[in-house]
Formats: sequence, structure tokens, C-alpha cells
Amino acid sequence: MIALDIFLLKNGLDVSSRSGELQQALQPFLLRAWRSSRDQKLKDAFIMCLSIQVRLGGLQEVKGAAAETQGLLNKEIGASSFRWGSEDRHGIIKMSRQADSFLQLAAAVQHLNAMSGSTGATEPGDPPQKKLKVTPPFVRLHEQATEAPLQWAPVLAMLIHNHCHHIPHSAYTHWLQALHSHRFEDAPEPAATLWLLRYVHELAVAWPAALTAAEDSFDAASGDDTSTRLLESHWKVLAFRILDSARHDHPCCVYSYTLTKGEALAARVCTLPKFGLCSGAWYSTVNN
Repeated sequence: MIALDIFLLKNGLDVSSRSGELQQALQPFLLRAWRSSRDQKLKDAFIMCLSIQVRLGGLQEVKGAAAETQGLLNKEIGASSFRWGSEDRHGIIKMSRQADSFLQLAAAVQHLNAMSGSTGATEPGDPPQKKLKVTPPFVRLHEQATEAPLQWAPVLAMLIHNHCHHIPHSAYTHWLQALHSHRFEDAPEPAATLWLLRYVHELAVAWPAALTAAEDSFDAASGDDTSTRLLESHWKVLAFRILDSARHDHPCCVYSYTLTKGEALAARVCTLPKFGLCSGAWYSTVNN
């Protein structure tokens, strides 16, 4: 696998027309080895290979491969003991380069499946009745992020950070409408609140300018009201909820993070142009 990764890194563009064939041959081995192996180096090699294949389009060419891959990643991330990294006293997540690569891949695969309408939420071979058919993928991502923020909020934050220009406006409005009533003080621990704040921050920075200047509209099918006035109201309520929660319920690092990253929320509350805003670094990678 390491040799294949090196080859793809050096020659990937030259063989990109056959990346689908490569994925077709690799997929059975990936599914079998990922589930049975405890060798972290092998999984790291898989992550590298899959990341390259996403860029080359090979994963997308093989029917069902992206959903099957997401099933494997979901099971890994969904473990209650899974953590992306450790917090420092300034609220920055310290992640290994391997964890960073895994997070980038998880966000990319989630985005691929969400855009195609697939949840990818079950393991290969699960009975059909276990597959999620009702909840839209972007809605489900938010539910996962708020139900288990330590595991899933980083994935959604990274998805928005890396793929914001390819996310439908309906997803943005749903996320905001769901977040403005979320009780941040109910998070099980400060680290969970920090991850939710990063998700909110990425949403604020990536918020489409078209929605800031959107005409009043109401989608009868979904029940989503996307009027500019209502969206502004949601942003204000969300900002006040976060600041109030940080002041009264959590350590100073959460409050400090809220204030230092507050420029994006302020821009949304004041409906200022987002140009010039930078999402900043809410995590850093370290060598193992």
C-alpha cells in the first residue's frame, strides 16, 4: 500500500484515466483489511490512497464505493472513545498528521455522499431495512454533530471549511435554523462545546453572500423560511446564546475562543460583507 501511495503521488495525474479501475480492484481488499486489521500503519496507507483517489475521481467512478468507504469511516469515528486530538490551554486541538489526514478524508467522503444523496451510514452487507432513507444527508450530518460533537462536529466543520462553495444553500439555512435553538450549555464537557463553536464559526465564515441578500421566500415542501430578516434574527439569537453560555457555564478557554473568533459571527449579525474574513486555525498538526 505504501508503494502504491508513492506511485500515485508521483504519477497520479498521468494515470488518472484509470483511477476507477484501480479503485475497483482495491475496494474489496480495503473493505476486508480495514475491518480485520489492527495495523494503524496499514490504515494510514489506506487513508492516503483514498485521499488521492478522491482527488483523481477514482472513488466516485466505482458505484457504491464512496458509500461503502463512508460506512467504514463512520464506524471508526462513531466509537465513543474516539477523539481527534487533545486540547491545549488556548483551545487549539493538537492533532497528529495522521488524524488530520483522516479528518480531511472523512469530510471529503461525507461531502461526496451528501451531494449524491447517499447517507453511507451503514456497513457493507447490512440489511436493507437498516439503511437510512428518510433523513437528508446534510441534515443527518448536523444531527450527528450535535448528538456527538467530540466525534462529528470536527467532520462537519472541516466539510464546510473545504467544500463551502459546493454546499447547497438549503443546507446552510437548515444548519442555522437548527443551531439557533441549540442549548450549548448542555454539552457533556467543555471540549464538546469547543467543537460546536468551531462548527458555528466555519458556518459563519462560509455563509453565502447570496443568502445575506436573499429575497424573502418560503419553501412549502420543507417548511424552510429563508427570508433575510429571519436569518438575521437567527444569527443574533445564536450569537447571544453562545456568548451567554460561555460566560456562565464553561471555562475561560471557551469564552476566550468565542471572543477571538467572534468576528465571523459579528459579520453575520451586522450583515456585513464576508470579504476579508479568515476562518483562522482551530487546530494544528504535530508530528508523532
